[in-house]
Amino acid sequence: MSQNEKDFDGHTDSILKVIALDPKRLQEKTTETIRDKPKIITCSLDNTIRLWNSKKMEVQGVLESPEESELSCMTFLPGCCLVATGHEDGALRLWNLEISSSVVLKSNLHKHTNSISCITSNTYLE
Repeated sequence: MSQNEKDFDGHTDSILKVIALDPKRLQEKTTETIRDKPKIITCSLDNTIRLWNSKKMEVQGVLESPEESELSCMTFLPGCCLVATGHEDGALRLWNLEISSSVVLKSNLHKHTNSISCITSNTYLE
């Protein structure tokens, strides 16, 4: 292992997505003042979302999905500073990373009947 490489504890299963979040770029896209340091957000088949310190590569927080259904995808929604996750049972969950809470979006009329494999947002951080 080279000097620049570092082992670190993290997910216990395959990682599905990695998002690099730069608050300065996010602040340009929203009307909110975001007083935060850059961070990395990951989600995994271990049913967790992890927030990482981007400089030290240390876990700052772990959010666990309360469902029995596996996470299947994740995206960041910059317009509202939330993370959206899809699940193999068709559930769609919104996460507020600041307060470590989430809600499931439910619809009886247009319910997904299978795994959600992709979520996109109409606001991009380019």
